[in-house]
Amino acid sequence: MRSRDPVRRSAIQPVKGPADLVEDQVNGLVCSNPQDMAARVVEYLQAPASERKSFHHQAIAIALCYQATDIMDRMLADIGMPVASERHEAA
Repeated sequence: MRSRDPVRRSAIQPVKGPADLVEDQVNGLVCSNPQDMAARVVEYLQAPASERKSFHHQAIAIALCYQATDIMDRMLADIGMPVASERHEAA
């Protein structure tokens, strides 16, 4: 497993879904099918405790960078719908 500082992507590029949030083997696992997922989970569980702890902390750190409302507002804006702040102003 790789280790590095958490990436704060929201300020750099728009987030569209889990693949945009997860950095493979840093703060999550990107898998192509159920068999790949099973193999990757086994690999994770067999990794040294220090690597699993780093992975865990980086996953928590990246999760804390995102709020569901911000992601939904960005998605709505991308498809041309009013975001929450615009809906409140219109009311």
